[in-house]
Amino acid sequence: MTPRLRHRVNGASAVNVLAALWLILSPWVLVGGVRGGAAWNSALIGLAVAGIAALRAAAGPRWAGLSWLNVVLGGWMIASPWIYRYVGDTVPAWSSAVAGLVILVSACVAETAPEAWGSADQDYHPAAGWDHPYLVQPAGAGQPPVWYETSNYGQGGLGDPER
Repeated sequence: MTPRLRHRVNGASAVNVLAALWLILSPWVLVGGVRGGAAWNSALIGLAVAGIAALRAAAGPRWAGLSWLNVVLGGWMIASPWIYRYVGDTVPAWSSAVAGLVILVSACVAETAPEAWGSADQDYHPAAGWDHPYLVQPAGAGQPPVWYETSNYGQGGLGDPER
């Protein structure tokens, strides 16, 4: 994995860890913060996000799917003001929703980072999409595999790869 590409994953994971630390501390730092189950939810989700982000940064391209767990946890934190009924408390509700959105977006960046294309790991097979090239295996014997790159399938990854 090239240092530039590893930096993109580690940067997104670092943002996730910082947002997770805010989730852990926010019920006790914010004046009029959430209490009870909502505070424990924030702290436990923060611990889970931080652990997953740290593991994702350390594991490299083979465990890119771990980032999808943080996407789900970020979505949960966006919904938690309604689930725990503190949506009327403006500052804690916004804090949870914004932290959840930051976690969700940076987890998507970490998962879809193209670091794996510089990897020598033969067992890692990322899904095709966005601006990543992908290999299509031959349909029959004697046909070569075909690499589709951005130039093959249109602007921004949209379009028919056969054209």
